[in-house]
Amino acid sequence: MIAKSFINLATALLAGASPITDASSCSAGRPKPSLPSTGGDTELQAPSGNLTLKHIALGFGIQNYTCAGVDATPKATGALAVLYDITDLYPGQTYRSLPSVAAFQQLGVTAMYGCDVPLNLDSSALTGSAGIIHQGADAAAPFPADAPLEIDADAAAAALPSSLSSAAFSGSIPFLGHHFFDASSVPNFVLSDLDYVGSKDQEVPAPKTADKGVDGTGAVSWLRLGPKDGTYGAKELYRVTTVGGASHGCSEEGRDSTTYTAQYWFFE
Repeated sequence: MIAKSFINLATALLAGASPITDASSCSAGRPKPSLPSTGGDTELQAPSGNLTLKHIALGFGIQNYTCAGVDATPKATGALAVLYDITDLYPGQTYRSLPSVAAFQQLGVTAMYGCDVPLNLDSSALTGSAGIIHQGADAAAPFPADAPLEIDADAAAAALPSSLSSAAFSGSIPFLGHHFFDASSVPNFVLSDLDYVGSKDQEVPAPKTADKGVDGTGAVSWLRLGPKDGTYGAKELYRVTTVGGASHGCSEEGRDSTTYTAQYWFFE
């Protein structure tokens, strides 16, 4: 069902995280979630000091690209992802919280290797078809019915890379929203209590140790996104802890899609 990749988990991203203000759902005495850092020479700018954490979402979907021809440079054309609420899984928040930050940061790897990508794929455009480098989502109806992400620890552990001994989580992760790019190629994040229309403010490479994903292509960059007109309910957004998502490269002219996961941290 899902190919194996023998790549080390991004342990470097656990170091040097920047503390942030408690979310409104976190009472006094609970640990303050810390935005991950890459551990590299350049880090994303820290959240503004007056903001609080609203949601941590696990995004699970595909990154899309086009190729003008053989060996051309892939052009990023957006992404599609379902968002799941992992805020309460951060250590020390609720009875559901994971025991360590390391386990929390492994959620994206566990989901990728233990579950199918939660999108409606384009059955008429299979890998190997003319102009299709790797299968993407159904253009007319990419998202299935809203539903939680169900992770089976045993199934996930069996599919994990050999470098990872166990799955981080077993159970249900609540549905939170959708991520897509609009007709103007602008990233949108639609949740029940916010709509974030983003503009890329900063980009840094993922850690070299980041998992390359089931397609083995490499992890996409980490981002800081500022708000554009139409945004409400949040003021800053970060994409961190990425797994997979880089292009397969241009073996021919056509479209390419790559499975990815990422954490999205929303601040208000």
